[in-house]
Amino acid sequence: MLPERADPRPTRLYDAYIFDLDGTVFLGDSLLPTAGETIATLRSMGRRTVFLSNNPTRTKQEYVVKLSRLGVPVTEEDMIHSSQVMVSFLRRRMPDARLFVVGEEPLKAELRAAGFELTEDPALTDAASMIAAIEACTATKVEAVVGKPSEYTIEAILDRLGLPAERCVITGDRLETDVVMGLNAGMDASLVLTGATSEAALAASPIRPTYVLRQLGDLLPKT
Repeated sequence: MLPERADPRPTRLYDAYIFDLDGTVFLGDSLLPTAGETIATLRSMGRRTVFLSNNPTRTKQEYVVKLSRLGVPVTEEDMIHSSQVMVSFLRRRMPDARLFVVGEEPLKAELRAAGFELTEDPALTDAASMIAAIEACTATKVEAVVGKPSEYTIEAILDRLGLPAERCVITGDRLETDVVMGLNAGMDASLVLTGATSEAALAASPIRPTYVLRQLGDLLPKT
């Protein structure tokens, strides 16, 4: 049973559509059912489509290659990547900083390409545990998180699109990242049940997406 207050599908078209990738457009190395034709249909109607990744282990170029191979041709301009958001954030806040990076090599490469100097290249564990350890050692809370669901990611998306939030819709398979980020920005948000979130988890959550989709094709309004 789907929760109250969530519509099953949109009744109108939006100017721009923002898609999470894994669990929304593809799963592993396979395109999810209706994903390719839904994106193609939206594009044929003149709607902008962009794709969002929070995974720093892959570069935006790798996603361009993968999506194109799966039958969804994209350019780098269609990709919003957490590493790019980090670069933009650092350029605005601390353009001359020397960086100690606790992260994967694609992130480090993106930072080097942007002109930042990295002080070391240690082999460390996952970022979340390292953040907690660094906070404990320094008695200082982390200043900003730029990946989903942060305001910096949604700002980067809207800057790329050149549109206000109310003319866009974001679709993803996770309530705590994709859906929350969109709702916090004043954007409609769709949860698709093809990835990480089950109907049971949705029913138990206080987070209420605008739409609940059983497959990506449900994003298209009924004609």
